[in-house]
Amino acid sequence: MNITVPDRAEYLRTIVAEVQRIIGHQFWIGTQALDIGAMGVFFYCFRDREILMDWFDELCGARLTTSWYRIGGVERDFTPSLIEKLKLFLDYFPPKSKSTRSSWRRTGFGSGGPRESLSSRRKTP
Repeated sequence: MNITVPDRAEYLRTIVAEVQRIIGHQFWIGTQALDIGAMGVFFYCFRDREILMDWFDELCGARLTTSWYRIGGVERDFTPSLIEKLKLFLDYFPPKSKSTRSSWRRTGFGSGGPRESLSSRRKTP
């Protein structure tokens, strides 16, 4: 098949892939935090992740298993509502991301460098 994907579809695919990447990272960070007992970080990550999951629901009707990509393009273009919601998220997320990192440090995770980590590890007999 000799199919050329339009430039706009390429841009839209890239945006959607990046949003999916942020969702994946929020899931990973939240569950890792939960494993070490940082319940607040888990809630912060999933709060922010839910905004994008709702965005996906509006984009293609599914929150997790998106079926929006098509051979040669995408199912449909972004609506003005989707564009506006994404812009709002881009204004909202960076400061929230910094506060989540601060929460990690308040729990003691990531507060020291390599030297401090090695010196504070448990000594075995």
